[in-house]
Amino acid sequence: MKKLLICILLVLFWIVKMQAQTDPFLIYTVPDTIIAGTPVILSTNLNLVAGNEIIISKNDAVADIQNASNPRYYPVGFNFSFFGDTYSDFSVGSNGYLTFQKPPWKQHLPFLLPPGNPPQQMAPKNCILGPIKNYDYETNPGVYAFYKTLGTTPNQKLVVYWCDVPVMGSKDKATFQIVLNEDGSIENHLIFLPYSDYAGNRATQGIVDKTGTISFPDPNQRNNSSWITNAGLRGNSWKYTINGTGYNVDLNYSHQPVLLPSYIIWYEVGSDKPIGYETTLMVWPKKTTTYRAEIFTCWNEKIGESSVTVTVKELTPKYFFPGTGSTFGLDVPTGVEVGPFTLQVFNRWGQRVFQTSDAAIRWNGRMNNSGQYCPTGIYPWVLIIQVGNNPISNRGFVSLVR
Repeated sequence: MKKLLICILLVLFWIVKMQAQTDPFLIYTVPDTIIAGTPVILSTNLNLVAGNEIIISKNDAVADIQNASNPRYYPVGFNFSFFGDTYSDFSVGSNGYLTFQKPPWKQHLPFLLPPGNPPQQMAPKNCILGPIKNYDYETNPGVYAFYKTLGTTPNQKLVVYWCDVPVMGSKDKATFQIVLNEDGSIENHLIFLPYSDYAGNRATQGIVDKTGTISFPDPNQRNNSSWITNAGLRGNSWKYTINGTGYNVDLNYSHQPVLLPSYIIWYEVGSDKPIGYETTLMVWPKKTTTYRAEIFTCWNEKIGESSVTVTVKELTPKYFFPGTGSTFGLDVPTGVEVGPFTLQVFNRWGQRVFQTSDAAIRWNGRMNNSGQYCPTGIYPWVLIIQVGNNPISNRGFVSLVR
């Protein structure tokens, strides 16, 4: 009884290796041995949608809107305490801040903490600046901001991050994270912030309450000032921990941004040429091959890799000796089911000397298995296996020796 080869691709996969950060990065594969040229699906447990998209299409705006009168709010995923109030959703300003204000304030440029006289009074309040700077969503439209809630209570965290967002007045791009922890603490990880001539290179780092009167800026002159070096700033982190009605600010907090996967690269081991970029990959190995998948953050930090070896059964012997009773044909590994196939063998003039669609029927070295003996020589063969509506072919040579 034969079944379509596609059934092979639907078997229950098992784990072959794992290595990663929080959730182990796994590759799954088909059972031990396949026939050369059979399609194999290499699948991973990786979800490359590392966060939900936050659509920002206009500079100096809030997410998903053209003005501040109709903001969009996103779920925190848990109840978060900020300056004594509890929030379950948040909004995002285009210039790099997370806010609980409803509606967000219309002024989105870098500003002094705490907000003072106009136009500073129009600065966003009840927010976390990550930092606030002049980012550009209009010159090069795209999706640059994301959010994702991780973990289980009481240790959940919301990660809001900006990835390779264009910066006004700079050819370089910024990447940073704001992390809300369920215990009320806040982490702020600056992966890279480039220098910018726009607005005097000013930026603001810190947090401010809903009244705009209580704030905790970075005390290292990073309050509406030019504090980014000409080479840009990398690897800075801050942590804000609740202290009564205020916060303690740790300026030397360990730089450990949340490592969310952003893209994957597949290789054949032994080659540095990528063969795929998706979480699942279909391959047609004609020899035993080890495949490796590497995963990276959006700032190109490798955070995991895994590999798996697909063992390939030789289709047929490379040499066979009809005089000793040996034959040439399709060797099907034990436990492997093969769908409809056709195996053809040709002589050097292109004349077909054998054909079968039954693995039990093998070439005995005679013309069509019943005619005259074929001479010693090298004979090309072609194997075509039908997978659904798609014929998959494999080719090779066999030497007939008398």
